[in-house]
Amino acid sequence: MQELTFAIHERKEFKLDEKPRTYSDITQISKVDPIPLGGLPDLSSAEDLATVVEYPLLAACQMLFIKGIRSVFSSANKNDLASGYAHIIVKTAGMTEKNRAIALRLGELTVIRGAVPEAGVKFNIPLTTESTVGEVSKAAIKIAEQFEQQ
Repeated sequence: MQELTFAIHERKEFKLDEKPRTYSDITQISKVDPIPLGGLPDLSSAEDLATVVEYPLLAACQMLFIKGIRSVFSSANKNDLASGYAHIIVKTAGMTEKNRAIALRLGELTVIRGAVPEAGVKFNIPLTTESTVGEVSKAAIKIAEQFEQQ
C-alpha cells in the first residue's frame, strides 16, 4: 500500500481596514485602489460597511443595508476599468416581492458563488477612464433609492 502524506497549511486571517479610504468626488476611478476582500461579510451596521466597500459604492451599499437589502459583493476601483463596469451584487433571498421586481428591472440575475450557490442580482454601473468617484457614487445611489424599506 502506498503511503499518503498530508501538509497542514496555516490559515491566513484577513483583517479589515482599520481606516476606511475616502476620495473626493472629482477623483478618477483609475486612482481608486481595490479593497482586497472577496465578498462582503455579515456586518452589524451600515457604518461597518466602510471597512469593506470601496468609497464610490459606500453610500449606496449603506442605503441598501438600512433598507434591509444585503449586498454580498461590490467593486468600483481601477481594476474594474478593464471590464468597463463597477458593480453591486445583492441577495434576492429575503427580499420582498416588490423589491425583487425592482432588482430584476434594474439589474441582471446572477449566481452568488459560495459554499452554497444562491440567487442574486448584479447592478452594473458603466465606467470609462474618465469616470469619477462622484459620478459612480451618484449612479449607485440612484439604483439604491428605488428600493423600499423591508
